Amino acid sequence: MVAGIDVAAQVFRRRVPQCRVELRVKDGERVNAGTAMGRIEGPARGLLAVERTALNFCSTFPESRPSPRSTVERVAGTRARC
Repeated sequence: MVAGIDVAAQVFRRRVPQCRVELRVKDGERVNAGTAMGRIEGPARGLLAVERTALNFCSTFPESRPSPRSTVERVAGTRARC
């Protein structure tokens, strides 16, 4: 599940204003492994300087909160209600 991609895109836009960001997925969307989530073009030095910060948002957001969908899936088949 995609989480934090909008924040990651903003990191690139703010720190490397001359870059171009094209997102191909949205936060909350389920994707398969290997799916291209977007494209970023700009000066290599600027992109490399902020790529780790941007990627950290994408890698920590999914762990920081359970999604409503995953909560519903966890209680499926039980008498619990969400």
